[in-house]
Amino acid sequence: MQIDEFLELTKKRRTIRRFKPDPVPDECIEKMLEAARFAQSGGNAQPWEFIVVKDKETKKRIVELVAEAHRYNWDIEKTRVEELRHPAYRGEGRHGEPTVTFGDAPVFISGVRGPQEGTGHCHRGALHNSRRRPLCPFPEEYS
Repeated sequence: MQIDEFLELTKKRRTIRRFKPDPVPDECIEKMLEAARFAQSGGNAQPWEFIVVKDKETKKRIVELVAEAHRYNWDIEKTRVEELRHPAYRGEGRHGEPTVTFGDAPVFISGVRGPQEGTGHCHRGALHNSRRRPLCPFPEEYS
């Protein structure tokens, strides 16, 4: 791929917040994982693994945990002077109660650091809190 093609691809990238209910074929998931596996990392270590979640109940638990973390962050941000808040939390009418926009995605793919030598952790801080750990759907070695 030439640099101009890459730049054009980069410019066309979009953030998706509404999802079709159609299942994602395993072949597409495999291609996404292959691209992610080869992302740049220090020393080309690529110290991560990926967890694919398709189960509706597990996805629902993840959304609940992330929403709880968003509410916690929102409560903290509300205590700050508005100019010092994270940009996503400025302006009362804009956010109010935080929302989770990925809940309807047909599949969740979460990048996690690998479990090597105790360095693993859940990708989402929302799932890492020790009080929430029993609800975390990821294997214990990723906490």
